[in-house]
Parts: sequence; structure tokens; C-alpha cells
Amino acid sequence: PFSYFIRPVHLRASAFTKAFSPDWLQGAFLLIPRLAFSKIGGFDEQIFMYAEDIDICLRLKQAGLNIYYQPAPFITHLQSKASSSSFALLSEIDGIKYLVKKYLPTWQYPLANLIIKTGSLLRFLIFGIILADDQKRHVYFTALSR
Repeated sequence: PFSYFIRPVHLRASAFTKAFSPDWLQGAFLLIPRLAFSKIGGFDEQIFMYAEDIDICLRLKQAGLNIYYQPAPFITHLQSKASSSSFALLSEIDGIKYLVKKYLPTWQYPLANLIIKTGSLLRFLIFGIILADDQKRHVYFTALSR
């Protein structure tokens, strides 16, 4: 219900019918020429998962290369169960915090951290308390303590 007011971070391929140049694409949609990948130094080893796609796209743009979304051919990403695991949720939060530290001015980190913690608190209350999901209660409680 919130997607009407707040667009999801991850692109949904079916939502776009024309080619355009976004700031970043979800990793499942990326095809990067070997020379471009080498030019930016490959993956940042500080990011295990769940923010590497944003980092790669930012570094490609910094290197003067463009990111393009092409609606055809169509790619279907079959999401695994791991993407909803506690590890995945915490890794995504850690990855976003790392990117904020890496790319934004130092003074912005406390604000970004407050936003992340507020989101974690809301999810803790909604999913963990109101909907009584033990796994989400635990993971968002853990996120709040980081």
C-alpha cells in the first residue's frame, strides 16, 4: 500500500517500457563489459552482498561510464529464500551504511543512521510486535542495536 506514495528502491522491470539512464540498477539486471568492470577495480571487497550493485553503478558513473536500462530482452530474477533471511536484511542495512560512509560527507552519516534506525524501529513494531513475526522481531531488534 505504501508504494503509491514511496517508489520502491529496486527497479521492477515490468514497470518500465522505454530505455532510460537510471542512477543504478539492481544487480540481477547488470551486464557489465569486462573492460569497464576492470576499469573500476571490480567489486568492493568490503561489501559482501546487498549494496554491491549500487556501489558498482556509482563507480561506473564516476569513471565516466553510463548506466542504461533496456526493457528488452526481459530478465526474470527468481528471488531466493536467502533474500528474506535475517542475514540478508542485516547485510543490506550494513551495506547501505557502508555506502553512506564511502560516498557522502561525514556529517550526513548520523542523519542516515537515524533514518535507518527509524525504519528498523517501525518494522520492528509492525512486523515483530503487531504481526508477531518472531524472525523479523529478532532481526529488526538486532538492526536497532547496531
